Amino acid sequence: MNTMSMPTISVIIPTFNSAALITSAVESALAQTVPPAEILVIDDGSTDNTRERLSLYGIRIRYLYQPNRGVAAARNLGLKEATGEFIAFLDADDVWHPRKLQRQLAAMAANPDISLLATSTSNWPNDPPVDPPAAGAIHRMTWQKLAVKNHLVTSSIIVRRAALAQVGDFDTALHGPEDHDLWLRIAETAAVAILEAPLTGYRDTPGSLSRQAQTMRAGMRQILRKLDQRGVWGNQRWLRRKAYGYCDYSCAYMAGAAGLPAQALGDLARSIFWYPLPYHRSEVRFPLARLRMLPMNLARLLRLRRN
Repeated sequence: MNTMSMPTISVIIPTFNSAALITSAVESALAQTVPPAEILVIDDGSTDNTRERLSLYGIRIRYLYQPNRGVAAARNLGLKEATGEFIAFLDADDVWHPRKLQRQLAAMAANPDISLLATSTSNWPNDPPVDPPAAGAIHRMTWQKLAVKNHLVTSSIIVRRAALAQVGDFDTALHGPEDHDLWLRIAETAAVAILEAPLTGYRDTPGSLSRQAQTMRAGMRQILRKLDQRGVWGNQRWLRRKAYGYCDYSCAYMAGAAGLPAQALGDLARSIFWYPLPYHRSEVRFPLARLRMLPMNLARLLRLRRN
């Protein structure tokens, strides 16, 4: 693709007390073979030396500060200030392969109906993002699949501004799965896909929201209630049950990881009630996940009660 004809891209990087990591994210955005029109770093009330570290980049980035309001509000400020035809999201603890934006724009040019395109990911920093020799397959992500599970990593996504204008901003009432809520709203009206190339390095940090079980639990259930309120299920009764069951399965996994086996067992029982059929291997962390989690958490609960 001729880089002279490339559309403009705004990169939005929210950060909160990530001074030790933020420069790697910014450097990976600056190293893109298709340079972004702007890199907006939104500091969500950091109390570390984030501002000082970012000041070294001068005019190569736009630094915006706001009092701490959460990542959804930080991204929304970035969206308000962004000017590009495309928006690319990058979290402060993740990185991109240098050709990430180039590969995504080329794929979207070849598939102009796609409004949102993610990439597959690698385990950063253990496995840096790689650029496979092949072009990478385009995997269409239906709304039905997204309604059950969020298959999209925020730092991998590029989205047309027009699609965002149609569905609105991140919901600041959600704390954890606000990205899933937005992708669902986009998928209701536009084509969504994944470029099967691990061009995004995703870091699973100890303090990540995926480990904050109660926050994620409330957020995931609110997303399902919002889908109910919008009346999007139609006659897909089993899809709704599958989505509610998957929510409880996810809550069970997080509760078990947080050392709350009684809560995990209750979530598992609700999950099986909602959807007794097995989930696809791509939807769960290991085969027959719920059946295997039942005795695991029961054993943990018995050990806790004996101690």
